[in-house]
Amino acid sequence: YVDLTDGDYAKAVERRAKEIRAALEDEEDVERFDEALEAARDALSAAKRGEDARGAVVFAANLHVSNLVQHQEARNQYLLNEIQVVDRKIAEIKELQSTKQSLIARMQVIERLQKSRPQIVHLFDELVRTLPNGVHLTSVAQKGTTIEIKGMAESSARVSAYMRNVENSAWLKDPKLGRIETKSDGRVRRSEFSLTVKQESPGSDEAEE
Repeated sequence: YVDLTDGDYAKAVERRAKEIRAALEDEEDVERFDEALEAARDALSAAKRGEDARGAVVFAANLHVSNLVQHQEARNQYLLNEIQVVDRKIAEIKELQSTKQSLIARMQVIERLQKSRPQIVHLFDELVRTLPNGVHLTSVAQKGTTIEIKGMAESSARVSAYMRNVENSAWLKDPKLGRIETKSDGRVRRSEFSLTVKQESPGSDEAEE
């Protein structure tokens, strides 16, 4: 394979052509040789132009690929930035949702307290009203509709009287004695007791019907 675009090869061809032309004697042979030499020169020039064109195509292709890579890198960076923005917004939304749920829970507690306020008032009124003489309460705890009551009484009979009063109450029902223990400080005897009762809401059944 001979590179026709190589400069040294082209010079060697020109030198050899001059030598051959000088050796020719017939004018027709010289003319035919000159025509062939000119055709060879044209072919050599065309080959060189083709090589330059191929080089230009390769350069343009490399430039185009480089531009595509730069564009894709810029696009990737843009998408990465957008993803980060979306992630921050998602985090903010989650925080707002958490705050919203917390506020809703507080509002529900407040609503329940507001609805149960009349019942609480009636409950404490009834706890006081049902207490017989000689009985006083030391603690009252409520869990749902169950109320745990602790107190002191002058005797177990007073505790029994208290339970009967609770049984007859419109706001309290189902008294159950948990514990009763008689204690003495040497002079005075006291009955320490605990019991549970259920809170009742008079009229709720009729309202539901």
